[in-house]
Amino acid sequence: MLDLYDFKGDIVRIELGRFFVQYCGYYLAKILDVKTTDIGDYVLLNGGINHLNFYGSVMGMKVPIMRHLTTNLKNGSKKDYSICGALCTANDVLVRRKTLQNPQIDDLIVFENAGAYSVSDGISLFLSHTLPHILLLQKNKETIIARDFKETFWLNFSNIELKN
Repeated sequence: MLDLYDFKGDIVRIELGRFFVQYCGYYLAKILDVKTTDIGDYVLLNGGINHLNFYGSVMGMKVPIMRHLTTNLKNGSKKDYSICGALCTANDVLVRRKTLQNPQIDDLIVFENAGAYSVSDGISLFLSHTLPHILLLQKNKETIIARDFKETFWLNFSNIELKN
C-alpha cells in the first residue's frame, strides 16, 4: 500500500515494536498477603498496575499467561483468586479471577509476555512506590542488572538534591 504513495523524498518509518516485542519480558511479583473474605479470595502482591501494563490489563479483565512459583509443596485446594497490587486504590487489579493452588506469602507470581514496553507504559512513579528491579537475560542465560530497586519518594521533596 505504501508503494502506491508518492512521498516526494520523505522518509517514512513505521514503528512495529509492540508486534515484535510483545512476547518478551517477565514481571515477577512477590505475594505479600492472602486474604479470604465473604465475597472472595485475594492475593496481594508487592507490585501492581503501576509496574505491569499488558495488553488487555485494564481492570484485570484479561488473564495473562502467568505462573505461581513456590518453595512450599502445593498441597491444599485450588481456588479462584483476585490478584491485586499494593496501591491504595480499588483499581489495582491485575487479574480479576485466576485459579491458584495454595498461594503463600513470599511465593512469586510470574507474569509472562509482559512485553518490552510494560515498564515504560506503567505509571511507575504513582504514589512514590519503589521502582522494580530490571534484569536483562543474555543469550548465554546470564543476567545483567539493568536497574536495581530504586526509591522514588525523594522526588516529592524540593529540598533534596537530585540523584543519579
